[in-house]
Amino acid sequence: MDCIGRDITPADLEGQMEKGLCFNTLRSLSIEMPGEPISKSNRYGIRQAGNGKRAFFLPKRYEDYETQLRNKALIIAKREWGAPSKAWICLTIVYVYGSLRHKDLPNLPKTTTDALNHAAYEDDYQIHEMHLVRMYDKANPRVIITVDEIELPEEAWPTKKQKPTERQVDTSPSTTKLLRNTRRGTKRRRGPNVKPSRVS
Repeated sequence: MDCIGRDITPADLEGQMEKGLCFNTLRSLSIEMPGEPISKSNRYGIRQAGNGKRAFFLPKRYEDYETQLRNKALIIAKREWGAPSKAWICLTIVYVYGSLRHKDLPNLPKTTTDALNHAAYEDDYQIHEMHLVRMYDKANPRVIITVDEIELPEEAWPTKKQKPTERQVDTSPSTTKLLRNTRRGTKRRRGPNVKPSRVS
């Protein structure tokens, strides 16, 4: 797949996203969050807890942003899919900056994926593929998210095998005796305590 060109505009990119960047897509939903993209990485504060220990907390600004994005995703997922997805997920996220202030792109998805957890999908473990792009639009900063359910071939990511319901047990006398001794926590036998006789 070719990389997106440097001269592409946010409008062009949205058109490209409608065509899809993920393979084996089953169904999709789109979420757009207005405002400057926010990263909660390295944004935790420290306060003194009641027991005298220090506790980490996320400032209210970041909590509010994550809550707003989660509520928006819940509404759209319920309308489009009826419930959070249980399938494998491919995420395409475009972060449109309103300023050129330094923000590392790899730090941004943590806020987004946490907000979509239990909203667009049940658990972020389902994310199998992710595409990240950053753009600049001073007049309209926002985050554009496309959540695609994808179908994976078995050789790409094998599913966990079910444990057998019946277990074959070796019932030979030697094995049974060994298991019994293991369960009882038998200890090694010690010899009799023989006190040395006094020499007159």
